[in-house]
Amino acid sequence: MSEVRVIKPGILVSLKTHQTGNRVYKKREIEPAHVTDNGAEVSRWDTTKITYDPEEAKEASQITNRARYLITRLCADTAHGPLCPAERREELQAAIAEARELVAEFNARSVFTRISLNVICGEVIADDVNTARALMSETEQFLAQMQEGLKELDVKKVRALCTKALNVGQMLSPDANAAAVAAVNAAREACRKIVAAGEQAAIELDRNALETIALARSAFLDFGVESDDSPELATFHPPRALDFEPEAEAV
Repeated sequence: MSEVRVIKPGILVSLKTHQTGNRVYKKREIEPAHVTDNGAEVSRWDTTKITYDPEEAKEASQITNRARYLITRLCADTAHGPLCPAERREELQAAIAEARELVAEFNARSVFTRISLNVICGEVIADDVNTARALMSETEQFLAQMQEGLKELDVKKVRALCTKALNVGQMLSPDANAAAVAAVNAAREACRKIVAAGEQAAIELDRNALETIALARSAFLDFGVESDDSPELATFHPPRALDFEPEAEAV
């Protein structure tokens, strides 16, 4: 079987931030541990939190969030951590440097609080079987939940899943990502119809949208490997094209 790459080469980013200092927690036992009639062990504590400099603590949280955002905005948010496309390598390196500089500047002038920022980057190659399996499985789960959300007329849920699917899609090959984009376009169109229907008790589901998502799901479910010992990826089969109007946001 010829090798077919379904993911882009990328960089897996392990990003850890932590704040220390400025806060102290004091605990006082109210009720010692004891076994209740149903066999559960129960205890009660009263906790007092003391922040020496609330303004510095607030700024530390803002700096931490900003440093994380500088890095993660370049990455796909996957269940396995941030994944940055390889073509954005230089942008990623610059963002990491900027985030570290931001944290260092704060630590140099802060009195009570210290921020730690640790970043480790690992390469993900285009024919990495395990990574491909993980991303394809994650995308398929988003599509399955999208179908459920449409059947439940849950527009908020479906739109959130559309965003997640497109986010992960930036790490897929163009053919694989096209299947997810087609499903997202159809789902968003169905959401608009649901919203337009208002509070009608009965609404006819957009069968075209459900069929498009189902076809995309089947394509992602078809992905696999010949065997556990085979390093080659299975062929990705894009879904059959349907006649629907694409949405501008999903590209």
